Amino acid sequence: MLEMRFAELVGVVDVFFILESNYTAFGSAKSLRLLEQIRNGTYPIVAGKVVHIFLNYFPSGAHRDGWIADALFRNYLGTNGLRRLGGLKPDDL
Repeated sequence: MLEMRFAELVGVVDVFFILESNYTAFGSAKSLRLLEQIRNGTYPIVAGKVVHIFLNYFPSGAHRDGWIADALFRNYLGTNGLRRLGGLKPDDL
């Protein structure tokens, strides 16, 4: 599915922010795979366009309320991704 998304958007997107965590959206531990796939050339169509952002914790309270995790993932991705880019203009997003 990720490969299809890249193929659909590669011509119109300058940067792909991708969040990877060692936790699932439900808080279960999981192994990391995406960064290694990006580094080893699994997705050559987006080479140089991916900003990989790692999140190494799961928010307290998210086991009871999934929206807490969803909000953290979205906010963390946007905030940390934008900090890694420089020279942004108001019409870039």
